[in-house]
Amino acid sequence: MIEIDIKSILEDHKLWLDCKDGKRADLREANLFKADLREANLFGADLREANLREANLSEANLREADLREADLFKANLFKADLREANLFKADLFKADLREANLFKADLREANLFGADLREANLRGADLFKADLRGADLCEANLSEANLRGADLFKANLREANLSEANLSEANLSEANLSGAEISFRSISDLKVVLNSLGIITVEAIDEKRMNMTRMMDIKEVI
Repeated sequence: MIEIDIKSILEDHKLWLDCKDGKRADLREANLFKADLREANLFGADLREANLREANLSEANLREADLREADLFKANLFKADLREANLFKADLFKADLREANLFKADLREANLFGADLREANLRGADLFKADLRGADLCEANLSEANLRGADLFKANLREANLSEANLSEANLSEANLSGAEISFRSISDLKVVLNSLGIITVEAIDEKRMNMTRMMDIKEVI
């Protein structure tokens, strides 16, 4: 793990962003354990394999940052801007991502076990094979997200927006989908939800208080 002078790196990065020479922040494999990076501007920074365990990145600008395989174990990313960030195989175990903006972020195979994603914006995010077991996604926006093969066992999706999300091969066993907004891209996506909830009748859907669109497709399954 590389020890670095974070203050000078952030200053150089700001100059680079302002087109005044400087240099893009190169924080590959950097040791930022418990670092205070609140409101830091790391737009487009290279943070591959960085140690950000328990770091405070609340309201930080990480838009388009490269965080592939970064260690964000229990990191504070409250209201962080992670639009189009690359978090491929990143470890976000029990990270605080409340109200974070993850629009079109790459979260393929990321570890989001027990993460707090309440009211997070994950619209268009790629969560292919992501581990979301026990994650709290209450009121999160997952519209158009790719959740193919994702593990959502016991995840809280209460009042989440899953419209046009790809749910094929996803595990929704014991997930809380009360009040969630779901539309189905295919019959296979519908089967995933129905099988995970044990729903076999249209009446049972009402009992689960689900808000599902394209209800006519259900008749083709049951």
